[in-house]
Amino acid sequence: MIWLQGIQGGLCIFEIYALFYIFSLFFDRRFCGKKHGVLLVTAIIVLSSITIYQRYIAGMYSRYYLLLISLLFSLLLMVLYKNSFKNILIITLLYFENIYFCDLFLLFFLNNIRHDSKLATYVQQNVSGERIIILLITRAITIAILFLLYKYQADIKRAVFENQNYLGLFTIFEFIALSFCDKIFYPFLQDKVRIYFIIFPVLILSFFVLSIVYIMYFEKKKMLQIMSERILNTKISYQNLILEYRDRDLIYHDLKNHLSLLTSLLEAGDTEKALLYAKTISEPIKVLERKRWSGNIIVDIILNEFYTKAKRNNINTNILCGNLRDCGVSDNDWCIVLLNLLDNALEACEKVEESKRWITITIKCRENIILLEINNSFDGKLQKDRNGKLLTAKQNNFLHGIGLDSVVRIIDKYGGLIQINGEDKVFKVNASMISENYVRRKKGHNE
Repeated sequence: MIWLQGIQGGLCIFEIYALFYIFSLFFDRRFCGKKHGVLLVTAIIVLSSITIYQRYIAGMYSRYYLLLISLLFSLLLMVLYKNSFKNILIITLLYFENIYFCDLFLLFFLNNIRHDSKLATYVQQNVSGERIIILLITRAITIAILFLLYKYQADIKRAVFENQNYLGLFTIFEFIALSFCDKIFYPFLQDKVRIYFIIFPVLILSFFVLSIVYIMYFEKKKMLQIMSERILNTKISYQNLILEYRDRDLIYHDLKNHLSLLTSLLEAGDTEKALLYAKTISEPIKVLERKRWSGNIIVDIILNEFYTKAKRNNINTNILCGNLRDCGVSDNDWCIVLLNLLDNALEACEKVEESKRWITITIKCRENIILLEINNSFDGKLQKDRNGKLLTAKQNNFLHGIGLDSVVRIIDKYGGLIQINGEDKVFKVNASMISENYVRRKKGHNE
């Protein structure tokens, strides 16, 4: 008996710890270091003790205890993690409801196999081998779910936290179902309970499947919408860059006329008119101050725009760019790659104190290979998921992810590679692309 109680106690501790683990995956901590660790251990000990006592004294299951532990858990989690009480409570209730429903369903299944109407009541009131088996199976299922949450945490986080109201309705529905299903503990009601365990699992499963389909549909719809907007914005940026460059050429073309007229005024001795005219043409001529970094129109305009923004934000910038005049990368692809990567670098630097802001850009073209390297300072907060995919701290991390995915797609298009990492508060992007001109020349040579 004592060893059964010991196993039950261990499973209760795991039950509590698992929920804390879920929150550690999806929520930001309020405290760091030892303070968080001490508070976490204290909370686990307190909640585990309450759970062990409830299971030993009151029984295996109580929906009133479910509400009590969920409220208490949510209050403690508010201290440890950053989020609203509503969101924390929904996830906490959802966690305990699913565990308890699984326990009840397994008990119902065992009750029907044994054909013992009193078995459910016995397991509810006594720490038995049957209870331990049920708890073990449910916690094994929990481990499998924890693994899936860890593996797909980025996608789950986005889907769950953007559909909190929908999950809230699901939580209420499941609690109502549990209030019917707990009648299994009353032998004289078990015939009526049978229909609940037939209907409610089907309803809950259907509701869950529909929820997943709903979330996936709208996630896909949102992704396509954002990607369309991104492509449209890129095209608009590209068109604006072309128009700007044409304006620059017009200014350069008119410069000779401006200089001729200015010279005539000075020769005529009309200094006042010459000064006034010089001031009139000075603003449009400032456009010509922009550097020619690479010989590639689009790349030069993007780098000049970037350099201006970086200077405006007090970011120390160093650009080293080779000749990209005939590199074989389309203008639209240069826009996608450079605009996304440089925008990310600027946003990262803005979170660093001004004295430590810096960005270095190196673009080289060696025969057939274009090498791109962007290094910048950042605050050191870099997260990756289990698959090594970058997790961003941006408010619109969904858009950020699409931006990086677009860059990767372009790099893949040119048969290149990209590496992204950050250490010692230095964020590094290294990418390569094979020139399409080289590919065409190689194909022609082979033919």
